[in-house]
Amino acid sequence: FDLVSKELHIISSSHSLSPTPRFAASLTFVPASGTKKDAELYLFGGLNKDHVPHNDLWRFNLGSRSWDRISPIFSKSVELNEYRGIPERREGHSSCFWTGNQGNCRKLVVFGGMTKRNYGERTECTRLNDIVIYDIGKS
Repeated sequence: FDLVSKELHIISSSHSLSPTPRFAASLTFVPASGTKKDAELYLFGGLNKDHVPHNDLWRFNLGSRSWDRISPIFSKSVELNEYRGIPERREGHSSCFWTGNQGNCRKLVVFGGMTKRNYGERTECTRLNDIVIYDIGKS
């Protein structure tokens, strides 16, 4: 949406590689900085048309209008427990961009949401209360 002209512009990808349709995902704007001359959007998680949650991470370059699937390594911080890996599949979570106190780091921070867990023959929706962090500066 252009705040000056008050017009909505649909942005389409210039390449065939793109994420599957989904809802209840997070999309985070990351401004250009240093070697990153173009601003980017980061898409994480969400539900597909069959209500199956995702844990994939996609980056959309606003300059080239192209998607890249990222194979991230997240770090997790909950009650000072640390791990490195891929977070649980989730939907309905929140995310934001964080630059640190001195603006010297570039991180995607994801909080909570819901996931589906299997317990034998039954599946339950489980609320998540974790924080996972992806270091954009290392991508």
